[in-house]
Amino acid sequence: MRLNILHSGITDLTDRQDIETAAIESWYVHPVSRSAMAMAEARGAILAALAGAGIPVTEYPPTTIKKAVTSSGRADKGQVRTMVTALVGQAPENDHVADATAAAICHFASGGLARAIRAQR
Repeated sequence: MRLNILHSGITDLTDRQDIETAAIESWYVHPVSRSAMAMAEARGAILAALAGAGIPVTEYPPTTIKKAVTSSGRADKGQVRTMVTALVGQAPENDHVADATAAAICHFASGGLARAIRAQR
């Protein structure tokens, strides 16, 4: 049920917004952990919804995202949240929002967004 809600939410968003590209954090968790399975299922629902909408997705390692936002690939969640707040001008609601915003900032800074927009022209 939760995976369907996640997939439907992403699909609704892509139907309402003109989304050119998406960025997602790559991850590694021990392959036999329960959290790894839940994470893989959630990522699958998100990626399937984005693929269904024809939206290209770029993955970035966590250290790359942290470095793009804080200048340190070893930054902790608090540092990421502080820099996201400074860069965006508004505090994220929680660490998940901070991480997602940091991935978007990294994607923008890497030129991924500009490349995707040029490809659509």
